Amino acid sequence: MAKVSYESLESLGTVEAIDSLIAETVEFFKAMKDGDIDVKLILKDATGGTVTIKNNTKRPLTVKLPEAYAGVPVAGHRELATA
Repeated sequence: MAKVSYESLESLGTVEAIDSLIAETVEFFKAMKDGDIDVKLILKDATGGTVTIKNNTKRPLTVKLPEAYAGVPVAGHRELATA
């Protein structure tokens, strides 16, 4: 990783410019598909929950998130029908 001096960062002037030197920006779904990140959605109830993102790369990433999410349970609890 290249060294960046404080003076060079100060001359950039914006957080976005500094961030672009430090971390690569990746799209959320593309990074998931490429295996760069692992994502877990933990639903609290119908109104909210927590999204955890694990960086699988050796470099810092900035993840560009979609404006909205929708979660679908994949292993719901079901009662077995007995006949």
